Amino acid sequence: MPDNAQPRRARRILLVEDEPLIRMIAAEMLANIGCEVLEAGNAAEALGIADEGLDRIDALMIDLGLPDQPGEQVIRKLLDRRSDLPVIVTTGADTVAAARRLDDCGTIRFLEKPYYFKDLREAIGLLVPAG
Repeated sequence: MPDNAQPRRARRILLVEDEPLIRMIAAEMLANIGCEVLEAGNAAEALGIADEGLDRIDALMIDLGLPDQPGEQVIRKLLDRRSDLPVIVTTGADTVAAARRLDDCGTIRFLEKPYYFKDLREAIGLLVPAG
């Protein structure tokens, strides 16, 4: 790296997943891609993290089936505050139906559970340029 070059900042991903094992595996996959991961186990935690600095989050990766409120509501709340926030939706449900419900929310990438490392890496690469 040249002396005047700035070090690359890791992409910061807000990961929202209520299942601890899935969240742990997803966080590890994101870390292996080179991301910094902020973890939330429910909508309230995710919104709290966003309140502390939504502008420092490079992308949202969220499950739609959260225990305290639907992931779709969290997506809309965060996009209302920052319309350019890239979103990756993970779901075990019908992705076509979810895509229809969120079609007015801009660019959203869907990953059907179970998803593979290569699919997550591709989604991150498409939505979040390396820092």
